[in-house]
Amino acid sequence: MLDKAAEDALAVKTAADAALAKAIKEAEEGEEDGEGEDCEPELDLTSKVTGLPDTLVAGTSTDFSLRVTNGSDRHMDEVLTFVSVHATDKSGLKDTEKFFRLQWSTKSAPKWQNADADDYIEGVGALKPGAHADVKLRLTLDKATPAGNGVAFFAADFFNEDGSCGGAPDLDMYEFDVKAAGSKPGKTEDVKPSTTPRPGNTGTTPQGSASGTPASTGSLAATGSSSATTSIALAGGAAVLLGAAAVFVVRRRKTGADA
Repeated sequence: MLDKAAEDALAVKTAADAALAKAIKEAEEGEEDGEGEDCEPELDLTSKVTGLPDTLVAGTSTDFSLRVTNGSDRHMDEVLTFVSVHATDKSGLKDTEKFFRLQWSTKSAPKWQNADADDYIEGVGALKPGAHADVKLRLTLDKATPAGNGVAFFAADFFNEDGSCGGAPDLDMYEFDVKAAGSKPGKTEDVKPSTTPRPGNTGTTPQGSASGTPASTGSLAATGSSSATTSIALAGGAAVLLGAAAVFVVRRRKTGADA
């Protein structure tokens, strides 16, 4: 059983490594083709999550908020937020995010909208120096969602009409437990974030293992898993999401250049 679990975990990690390598290669090829300028790290563009509990129950919805703040001295013409959720069952080997539905709304777009496949939310608009905007988020779990573990990733990018762009150099990562339908949620507290490096708009590359998969950060040891399998699976998910973010930034820059 342990040998089989180890083999399955290695397969997940190998697939994640391959997905990340492919995504980064596509991003680099896009840059070589002249699709946009290199974006700059912007530490003063922050995103803070409140109201996301550390335990979610299948068959329920959870409302929480993301506040994006422009703490810099520059005007940002368009700000986008990156929000993505990855989850597995208790074994850490089976992806379960298909059971999750993420929706968002903002002051300028008050009607609930489903998050798209790019994991970027357009609705913040422009932000003046020192200004902030709130994004309301709703995460709904289908009743069939298996018990397990999950992570949510958040970041923000800006794009200006003059072609300049930038964003947070790291993804904030929030880990949570998933309980089966009918379970009592118990006492839940806001998840505390950790960070994981993010390639694409800052010229950085994932740090961690020699193969390029991000090292697992945060409190995975506290999720109740008795092995490293869950950590490997969630780290694999992080690799895929980081690769997707890298590709999207290149594509987004091309869209801006064509506008």
